[in-house]
Amino acid sequence: MRDGGIVAQGAPAEVVTEALVRELYGVACTLLHDPATGAPLLTDLRRLPPTP
Repeated sequence: MRDGGIVAQGAPAEVVTEALVRELYGVACTLLHDPATGAPLLTDLRRLPPTP
């Protein structure tokens, strides 16, 4: 959700992307998937500078 609206809907493995995390939280990351469950795992998180 962002500003009270739904941004993405579906299973986490389908909707969680590096681009979505960047857009919503201003954080760059590396996205992996848990080999046992397929759940998204975010690693190497780093805050991005604000955009002008």
